[in-house]
Amino acid sequence: MVLFNLYDDWLKTILFITAFSRLILILRALHVNTERTKVILKPDKTTITEAHHIWPTLSDEGWIKVEVQLKDLILADYGKKNNVNVAIITQSEIRDIILGMEFQHFGTASTNC
Repeated sequence: MVLFNLYDDWLKTILFITAFSRLILILRALHVNTERTKVILKPDKTTITEAHHIWPTLSDEGWIKVEVQLKDLILADYGKKNNVNVAIITQSEIRDIILGMEFQHFGTASTNC
């Protein structure tokens, strides 16, 4: 029997909440754009995934870069679908978007005053 841990070895170097947030980012990005997310997670053949792991083996700095790219991917998709300038989205709205919550953003370009 093979047992997989969705967090791989992350909990050895980061807190549980950080690992959970990383997992949510990955899953949301996979939902938004599967192919682009795969490229972000494994940009070249030198990026390896250890045996019995699900995600690539990256340094903490490598994961930070990946997390930023995944967040940007999710926000770009949201901005395109909702005609929203992602530069004006607040941190709490970013959190809600990443978690998949639906809400009306009042800063849309299509809002008529």
